[in-house]
Amino acid sequence: MWKVLSKHSKKHDAVLSEIFKESKELFDSDKMSKYSESQIEKASIFKFIKKIMLELEVVDQDKKRLMIYFPKLPECFQLSNEDKKNYMEDCDISDSNTKMLDIQRNFKMFCIQMEMNTAAFRRSQLMYRLISKDSFAVYLRFIWTFGLIINLFAAFWVDRDEDGTLATRTSAQDLAIKIMGLVLSGCSVFLLIFWMFYSYPQQRRIDYEDFKFDNPGANPDTLSSWIKINIFKSFLSKPLPVNMILHILFTLFGIFRSYFSLAMNLLLVVNISRTCRFVMNAITLHADQLVLTLVMAFFVVHCYTTLMAEYFYDALDLPSPDPLVCETLSTCFVYMVNQGLRNGGGIGDSMKPEPLGDRFFAKNIYELTFFIIINVISLNIIFGVIIDTFSQLRDEQQERSKYMFSQPN
Repeated sequence: MWKVLSKHSKKHDAVLSEIFKESKELFDSDKMSKYSESQIEKASIFKFIKKIMLELEVVDQDKKRLMIYFPKLPECFQLSNEDKKNYMEDCDISDSNTKMLDIQRNFKMFCIQMEMNTAAFRRSQLMYRLISKDSFAVYLRFIWTFGLIINLFAAFWVDRDEDGTLATRTSAQDLAIKIMGLVLSGCSVFLLIFWMFYSYPQQRRIDYEDFKFDNPGANPDTLSSWIKINIFKSFLSKPLPVNMILHILFTLFGIFRSYFSLAMNLLLVVNISRTCRFVMNAITLHADQLVLTLVMAFFVVHCYTTLMAEYFYDALDLPSPDPLVCETLSTCFVYMVNQGLRNGGGIGDSMKPEPLGDRFFAKNIYELTFFIIINVISLNIIFGVIIDTFSQLRDEQQERSKYMFSQPN
């Protein structure tokens, strides 16, 4: 009420500004001593009311702007920071219609999350803090960091033995790596069970409502719908269960079979870091264009392979005559892809200079056109698609940040 009056009265606005100033000073340890207990109590009440009161500007039928003030319900404080970040990053802000549709889609999800989080908070505050999405995000980072530590130890302890295989220098080091790997796998199993018991029911309810929103006429209780909701959407598309399962598989296979599998744990940072996901999206968003460009480039390389195998095989600059390099068109193709794409000058860098003669112009045209079509055009199209997608995502992110944090409404 006082905020409404302050917009129409300079006296009330001045009093409100003074209260704001005093409330900030009252909670400053250096300035608190000059205020009485009653002032501190009033400031605490004011701070609490300020925290639970929200305002919303609306436009009525006469196109007049009105400021609506309302209290923030206790359940609204139980929405996790992870859910807020995910919504702010994924919501569609293209126009007012998409914004409204996105709010309608996520409204039920927010209600379910706040309802179940509030119930868990009232049962046990300690348990609520342990099972919240913010806590599970910390668990994900902890498990990945543990995997990083194991890989660092392996990097300093693992050598190539006399047989040419990788092994630790001492049996004690091997035992230490295996113990750490088993601890990592055990923690992953525990967190997976913990998530299944506490977070999976909430996620399943949310995806059930989301399925009904996307498919108004579909029956969510059919077998195919049940599998789609309960297995694919609620389990396999979520970072924590996927990361825990992969951590278990990579670690166990790594400590008992291959250190390469142990190193695969580090790639799971994609499900943890938003920046890594942003970079991956720049590659996968237009994956169809990248794949078609690569396929077209391979078709062109195959055409050049047949020409090389039929007319220019003797011009290959091989260390020694090797008939297996082009025994079949498939081996020729592999050689062309390997040498042609890696060499800065295309396949011409792997061919001998041609003396002036019948094939001089044909061979030079062959090398030059390969370089232009494959090394210049095709590869730069692929790089251009990735860079253009990255720029597009960056502009969208900047626009989203501007909308979320810079707009007054």
